[in-house]
Amino acid sequence: NGEGIDLTSIRAFNNQNLDFNPRRNKNLLYAGRLLKSKNVDQLVDYFDELFDQDDPNMSATLTLVGDNDFGSPYSVNEKTLQRVASKHPDKFKLVVYQSDVKPFMKGCDVYISLSKREGLPFSVVEALALGCECILSDVPGHKAFKPLAGVTLVKGMAQFENAVYGALQRTALENAPSLEEFSQETIVKDIHSILCKL
Repeated sequence: NGEGIDLTSIRAFNNQNLDFNPRRNKNLLYAGRLLKSKNVDQLVDYFDELFDQDDPNMSATLTLVGDNDFGSPYSVNEKTLQRVASKHPDKFKLVVYQSDVKPFMKGCDVYISLSKREGLPFSVVEALALGCECILSDVPGHKAFKPLAGVTLVKGMAQFENAVYGALQRTALENAPSLEEFSQETIVKDIHSILCKL
């Protein structure tokens, strides 16, 4: 589980009364490096097609918050990102790297991570702590979240499409998940317990 995450600061942030405009659309978010290994290219292609359909039952915006090394062969194609951003300016947003993504998460309904591999993804813990539903790839780093309310694990784009459709139809999460097992305090206690047994 890595070094854990400071849930206290996330809870304090979540309790702030931020002035977000009411919205009809669902706001979806990806925060992280804009890499092919994170399947960001597939995510962008899927939403490009979804936005082209202009289906009122699938009303959403997608925001990508992250950095991209456009010279790297592992990065998502810059021209594709710019094309989709200019084609759907009201629905697709690109935001450069932010050291604190909590303000974006506070305003989103669904957090998406389709990585091909993960360790302990702090961004998922933060998103869940801020009340976001999460659609995650079914990889080892995400499997720890499977039993939590609001988490859907997906294998492949067909399952992802079904999960997105379901998320866009739901009004809200019914129960907030408990994230104590990922907190710094729990990780420290677990490590202490292991060390005492040595």
